[in-house]
Amino acid sequence: MIYFPTTVVLIDDEPDFLDVMTTQLSDLNVTLKLFSNFQEAEKYLNEYKNSIKAHQFYPPENPDDQQQWLSQFTQNHPEVISCVIADENIHEYSGSALLETVPLSISKILLTGAVDTSEGIEALNNQKIGKFIAKDNVKQMLAVSELVQNEIDRFFINNFRLNSSIEEAKDLLYICHTQKIIHLTPLDFVGSYQVKLLNGEDKRLFAPNHHHLKLQHQYLKSNHFPENLCNKVKNAEGMVCLTADELISFDQSKNSMNLPYEKFTMNKNMTTLAGYIIV
Repeated sequence: MIYFPTTVVLIDDEPDFLDVMTTQLSDLNVTLKLFSNFQEAEKYLNEYKNSIKAHQFYPPENPDDQQQWLSQFTQNHPEVISCVIADENIHEYSGSALLETVPLSISKILLTGAVDTSEGIEALNNQKIGKFIAKDNVKQMLAVSELVQNEIDRFFINNFRLNSSIEEAKDLLYICHTQKIIHLTPLDFVGSYQVKLLNGEDKRLFAPNHHHLKLQHQYLKSNHFPENLCNKVKNAEGMVCLTADELISFDQSKNSMNLPYEKFTMNKNMTTLAGYIIV
């Protein structure tokens, strides 16, 4: 999958509430776009919706076409909206009606007050939104950053997981959040990723699942790498920290025992991945 900074649109006619939400969401890997005027927000979202039709924003379904799309996308991808959050009552306008016009690929959250809760439930039941948050619910407001992050994650899982399974995509997002990764791009689709950390460092992440390890083991064994190294990979004790292309082109005239072999950083939340390494 790929992961990158996106835009979250927030629409509410109360400037003080926009300030509160800006503070609450400041730790997310997003750009906040704030609107207190319904017509301005509607114009912005309509322009964005039209731009989606004119550009290849989302990966093609055919895996054979994804590599070309990915290289073009990561070179110069346009602004991408992951989530739109709107108050139900924006002056005399309806936030849920506005959210209904937002493309299905984007996550949507409706903000409601005590008198608007029924509208939020109806919108949720009719699948017009992904979540509604009651502004007078203290528990929800204290957890609003986590709730919004969950919707952003849902956006990536639905649109940008490429060939990863849903569970694997969830695990990759978990690694991004815990390791402060703000940009993740697959290098070879077998568990190697280029990443950028919050502090600006460029690193590599190796997050293979058991199938990826099996492929690496088969390659190492068929090319007569040392048996003890092959067995370590086979038994998921670690992996060789080279991308597929680098491993194939590795000059075996060098001492293959000096390959960058690393043990995994394991985590109990990793349900689909054998482990992960950042180098």
